[in-house]
Amino acid sequence: MDSDWAGKIADRKSTSGGAICIDGGCLKTWSRIQKSRALSSGEAEYYAPIKASSMGPGLKIMAEDLGFAFEVNVFTDSSSANGTVSRRRLGKVRHVATCYLWAQERVANKELFVQKVRTDRNIADLMTERLERRAHEPDGD
Repeated sequence: MDSDWAGKIADRKSTSGGAICIDGGCLKTWSRIQKSRALSSGEAEYYAPIKASSMGPGLKIMAEDLGFAFEVNVFTDSSSANGTVSRRRLGKVRHVATCYLWAQERVANKELFVQKVRTDRNIADLMTERLERRAHEPDGD
């Protein structure tokens, strides 16, 4: 998951982007303007895993109906988002709507796993940032 804080210049809303992958295959991608205006980059980054967290369990249930089993892992390059979703209280982000706190409960109940991914390995960057030309060119190896 990834986010660009206040990237939409007209109203300063942020964009969340992500990808759902299973065994290296990409099933779904998205890039959407966040409904709430984030007051910090950490808050904008927190809203991105919430979207993935809400989609993951539904996909898991559908896969189980088809005979497949897997854990739902959410990868984020944001230490702030990882920390916020992994704790049980709001801390300094008291203004966050309670509807976004259910992900903390899922993590605490081990129904959802949030993991840090290096920024240069975060495929969700494709949904929130422009890539420079060199990112598309082969390394010459």
